[in-house]
Amino acid sequence: MRIFKSEQSTSNYTGCVLHGTTNYAYFPTYKNELIRRFGTVNSYRLKNESSRAIALLVHSVNTFIIRDVIDYIRENDVTTKTLEDYSPTLKFYVNGELRLQLKFSILSSLHSYLKSASALIGGIIYILSNLTEHKNILFEYINVHNDTLLPTLYHSANVQIDYYGHSNITAGFSFDTPRNLKVMDNERIMLYSNIFYDRANSTTTISIFMMSGRLTYDEHSIYLFTAEDNKVIAYEFNGITEFKFTGPREVTAIDAHDLTTL
Repeated sequence: MRIFKSEQSTSNYTGCVLHGTTNYAYFPTYKNELIRRFGTVNSYRLKNESSRAIALLVHSVNTFIIRDVIDYIRENDVTTKTLEDYSPTLKFYVNGELRLQLKFSILSSLHSYLKSASALIGGIIYILSNLTEHKNILFEYINVHNDTLLPTLYHSANVQIDYYGHSNITAGFSFDTPRNLKVMDNERIMLYSNIFYDRANSTTTISIFMMSGRLTYDEHSIYLFTAEDNKVIAYEFNGITEFKFTGPREVTAIDAHDLTTL
């Protein structure tokens, strides 16, 4: 991570930039690729995942936020600052093009939840930093793992995320299925992840899963349709259902050919 007092040129830049109150942080990217999960047809994972990289990113974000707040206090000649409105913005660039922007509104006390907030932001940076080769990335949803809350659905490249201090978050992204993996037009990868900050051990773990198919939406969930053994099946995503790993539902009203019209 590199920290600057002013925004640097992003011409031809690839990677994440975190803009705080007064400072800017620039993060590295990782060369990676998608590979099929063993024994599956349309399920994928990152070829290389690094718990060390996750730990370093979370630590870097934590360090940046502390420095950013201290600099604000010093530069504005104040002794205290109410931090409940601290709202850093994360921007994701590929070859100088802004692909995704996420503004985090930390609505709980930053003093109490600095590390879990850093875990969430660092986890999203880790995910995006492994997706620089992929096109049309959208942020789909965020939710609290193992809860009964309805997800916040976005399906957008420009979002605001209200953070209330939860340490076990699920987040979804989608992007175009790579040409070498695609079996039908308009196919997209649904990436669903669990970002967990263990307060007792001060560690962050990220579980990343991916599936490919045709995506549709309703008010509370995202549905991925695909074909297996000449049957159309559907998976539901809302930050809770998919992490129960109960498997798909068969859709009898349409056949595999009908998928191309969804």
